[in-house]
Amino acid sequence: ILARIGADPAAFPLVVVREPGWADVDRVQLAHEIRALIAGSGGRVLLAGATTPVAGLDGVHLTAAQLMAQDTRPAADWAGASVHRQEELEQAARLGLDYVMLGHVMPTPSHPGVPPLGWSRFAGLAGGRWPMPVYALGGMTAENLPHLAGLPLAGIVLYQAAWCVLALVFPLMQHYY
Repeated sequence: ILARIGADPAAFPLVVVREPGWADVDRVQLAHEIRALIAGSGGRVLLAGATTPVAGLDGVHLTAAQLMAQDTRPAADWAGASVHRQEELEQAARLGLDYVMLGHVMPTPSHPGVPPLGWSRFAGLAGGRWPMPVYALGGMTAENLPHLAGLPLAGIVLYQAAWCVLALVFPLMQHYY
């Protein structure tokens, strides 16, 4: 993954290092390596699961449970969260987060047996009414792109396509149209 990012750092405007099975020290090390690769292109690196800023990184990405436990916005330059329900979207808006990843939209191996939102429910929840961008998360592939026109979303999150190490946020207008 580092070689892929290094070959075209501008293609990675926001990288969320999430690998939950890794030790914190390893995730932080990977995040710093990615930060060094994309720094010149203006990209940002956030650490998933962190609720406080990590020196040298651009911010944090909260789980839904972490989000709901917060009384105030994390003290980070950038803060986002994974969300799955209306209440979590409302909490993200209250806290003034910079973005949310809403899902899982399509079936995904990371949530076996859990029904996906589907595009209709995603559109109803995202609804274009939130102060922060809403990205579609879960089961996203390049094959989804033709179905996205007109949906209230800022982009899609592809992390399985990046070997389950990263959540990569691709703004649709910048990379696909």
